[in-house]
Amino acid sequence: SGVPASPTEALPSLTPTLPQSPTLRATATQTLLEPTLTPVPTNSRPATYTLQKGEYPYCIARRFNLDPGELLALNKIQNGQTFFAGTVLQIPQSGNPFPGERILRAHPTAYMVTTANQTIYTIACEFGDLDPQTIAQANNISVDSALFRGEQLNIP
Repeated sequence: SGVPASPTEALPSLTPTLPQSPTLRATATQTLLEPTLTPVPTNSRPATYTLQKGEYPYCIARRFNLDPGELLALNKIQNGQTFFAGTVLQIPQSGNPFPGERILRAHPTAYMVTTANQTIYTIACEFGDLDPQTIAQANNISVDSALFRGEQLNIP
């Protein structure tokens, strides 16, 4: 039975048998990564921003979650002042957030261009908190692409 009869009797020797080991093979697999859209975080602010056609400082304050008074003060801008495309704004890197709701309108999944003079920039300003680049990426177009009345855009 393999059990010694007395404590001085020797134990039978056991030789363990190991199962045959499987053959290991190295295999290479390639994983392709799909590009992903990464929204710009609200705490990521450029040092300066150049206004595009149809944009204005309050739009930029909403987009970057800035207090508009602080943005205007830093740039020595008076309330009611006229702005032009190409105006370079200094962007505060600290300070108070936008005082109120940054979203001007709910984000639909699709948006129809209603006038010939709309741009990705003016559409972003219509929503308040959207970055124009995010809209462009969601539609696989350049941020400066011409838009046409009746064109359908995806809104992230």
